[in-house]
Amino acid sequence: MKINFFSILILLIIIKSFVWMFSIPIFQAPDEAVHFSFVQRIGEKESLPDLVREGIISREVWEAAEILHFNWGRSHPVWQKYDANWREKIGQIPESSRKDFSKKNDRGYKNSPLFYYLAYPFYKLAYNHNFLTRFYIVRFFSMILSFITIFTSYKIAEIIFKKKLLCLATAAWVAFQPMYSFISASVNNDNLIILLTTTFLYFSLKAIEEKKIIYKFWSFVQIILGVITKPQAFSLFFAYPFIFGRKAIQGIFISLVFFIIFLISSTVFINKLSKNIIYTFSLNNFSDFFLLGQKIFNLNFFSLLNNYLGITKTTYLNNLFPWYWGVFGWLEVTMPLLTYRVLKILIFLAMWRIIYWLAKNFRKNLKISQYLFFLIVTIVTFSGLIILNDFCVFVNSGKAFGIQGRYFLPLISGHMILLIFGLNEFIPKKNKKIFSLFLIIGSIFLNIIGFLSMYDYFYG
Repeated sequence: MKINFFSILILLIIIKSFVWMFSIPIFQAPDEAVHFSFVQRIGEKESLPDLVREGIISREVWEAAEILHFNWGRSHPVWQKYDANWREKIGQIPESSRKDFSKKNDRGYKNSPLFYYLAYPFYKLAYNHNFLTRFYIVRFFSMILSFITIFTSYKIAEIIFKKKLLCLATAAWVAFQPMYSFISASVNNDNLIILLTTTFLYFSLKAIEEKKIIYKFWSFVQIILGVITKPQAFSLFFAYPFIFGRKAIQGIFISLVFFIIFLISSTVFINKLSKNIIYTFSLNNFSDFFLLGQKIFNLNFFSLLNNYLGITKTTYLNNLFPWYWGVFGWLEVTMPLLTYRVLKILIFLAMWRIIYWLAKNFRKNLKISQYLFFLIVTIVTFSGLIILNDFCVFVNSGKAFGIQGRYFLPLISGHMILLIFGLNEFIPKKNKKIFSLFLIIGSIFLNIIGFLSMYDYFYG
């Protein structure tokens, strides 16, 4: 009997997703209370307030947070466990509290409403149910986004590998990556930007493969949707011209023209129509950016950079790697250190093998080389913009904003494809099928380690 690995993997991913979703305590994922509050505000009032930082948190969420011992303080709230009768207490919150947004607070962030408007129909589906049902159905929306992301990662892998088991391995490493499992099972707008950058990679690689203008168009659409979801997607503008191959200059021109059109339309027209439809750029923000550049130029750039690296070196050298692969609660607990050491070795081997492959096969296999080069460029530019933003905050305020590993998750499909491609190059052709199965099993095992680490912290 032939084993259907595809169906088995889908079933395991679904089971994993629901287990994580119901195991993560309420509001104990990054900024989840605020993200849910945005959805609830739209669900109850069908709009967001003009004042971005007020009128977001309902009295219901505020009272639920007190029952759940959730600390709204800006320092990371340490897990304090639930009371035995927490469900009964939440059930006793007055019905009127969900519509009461009068409590003054500063917990609303300047977030794009795109994720929240998309989640809004799910909130409405459970509108007549209790708080817990409404909360978990919004988490379910995040899960749906993750399923689409995983499937798109599989389709990206098909372009590069052409081997079904390696494509399944790619989907498995995305699906079972512990930190992504944690984020994708919670209410967080990161899930939408992860999906959009993944679809950007898919349409871009299809454009390189088939050179059809329709894929170039849809690739650009993903950038626009990404920018109005989270501004760091702006970095994709720098990767976009590379899908034009030798006509990169043409791609740069097209990218620049469309970006200017988007910038002007968002500033002039969309702001006038509604401040709440999408995240919009302001020309003032860009003037501030140029003033910042002038400030850096007038000061000693290398001195600023040296001071910045001195402050952030611990984060870059020690924290970012484990935070990317899995840190649970509010940066409270990691997986066993051996897990990260093994992952570091695998990544080092994969990177070395990719460099070796490109040096040896760049002209022999130009198409695959283009795919790999595009993935690397996209990852480098995206990561660079995150670091640049943190540096700009440091220049303005004297303090670094701080970078978390999950900020790099939008390119998770590209990361996993490069990892698997590099490791696969070590394997003799006759053993590649077994190796692919080993990769899939390894991703599941990694997820179990992450889940047990998370579960022990919350329930141990």
